[in-house]
Amino acid sequence: HLTVYLDDIDPYRDCHSLSAADRLDTNSVATWRSTLADAWSGLVRHHPDRAEELAADPIAIVPLVGLDGGSHVNVTARDSAGAMALTPPPDPVALALSLVHELQHTKLGALLDLVELYDPEDDRRFYSPWRSDPRPLSGLLQGVYAFFAVSAFWRRHATQPTGVVPLRVTQYEFARASAQVHATLHELSRSDALTEAGIRFVRGLQTAADTAFAVPVPEDVTELARIVLDDHWYSWRLRNIR
Repeated sequence: HLTVYLDDIDPYRDCHSLSAADRLDTNSVATWRSTLADAWSGLVRHHPDRAEELAADPIAIVPLVGLDGGSHVNVTARDSAGAMALTPPPDPVALALSLVHELQHTKLGALLDLVELYDPEDDRRFYSPWRSDPRPLSGLLQGVYAFFAVSAFWRRHATQPTGVVPLRVTQYEFARASAQVHATLHELSRSDALTEAGIRFVRGLQTAADTAFAVPVPEDVTELARIVLDDHWYSWRLRNIR
C-alpha cells in the first residue's frame, strides 16, 4: 500500500527554486491520481523490491510547473526526507522511474546524516555524465547512487519486456545508464577525498554494478549509447574548459 500526499499548499514547498505549481484544479488532481495508480501497479508487478521501499513511509509530492518541450524534472532536497518535487509526468513509467530515483536521494541523504563518506572541505569539481555543470564530490555520490537504481529499473524491462516501453528503448536506456554509473564509479574510486567508509561504499556499488549490469544488449544499441555519452563528454569539456 502506497501513501502519497500531493502538496500544493505548503508555503515553503518551493525550496528548490524550480517554480512549484499553484493550487491544482480538479482535472489536474485526477490526472496525477490516475498516473500514480498506473505507476504503482507497474512497480508492484515488475519492481517489487522498489515498491516495498516506497511503501515503507508516506511520500509527499510537490507538483512543479510543467516545462516547455515536454521535459521532465524531478528533485529532492536533502533536508526534506520523504518529499520530492516533480513536473507533471508524461506517462506512468516516467513517474515510476522518478519515484525510484528520488527515493535513492532520500536514502543516501539519511546515510550521510549518520556517516561521513567524503571530506566536506574538498571543494573540487568533477565531470558528471548527468549534468552540464561541474559537480562536487557529494553530487557525484548522489548521482551515481540514484542512477544505480535507474539502471536496475531499465535492466528489468530490458530482460523482461512488458510491452509498455519498446524493447529497443529499454535496452538503450539500460546501456546508457549502466555506462554512466560505471564511468562515475571509476572517477570516484580515483578520488583521494573519500573517507574509509566512502571507499567501502563505492567499492560495494562497484561490486553490485559488475554483477547486476552484466546483461548483454545488441551491439548497435551499445554503440549508440557510447556515441551519446561521448557527445555529452565533449560538450561538457567545451562548455567548462578554462
